[in-house]
Amino acid sequence: MEMTRKRLELLGKFFSVKTAIQFFETYPGTANPGTRVEMVLPVSTSAL
Repeated sequence: MEMTRKRLELLGKFFSVKTAIQFFETYPGTANPGTRVEMVLPVSTSAL
């Protein structure tokens, strides 16, 4: 996961955008708990 965080940070610096990675517990205390991972990567379609 550290490698992914570093890559997001490099992308953010290269393109001058804010990137983020967040972790959330889903269904804590149930028989099937899990983790939701959200990665924020701004996308511009102006070059298309």
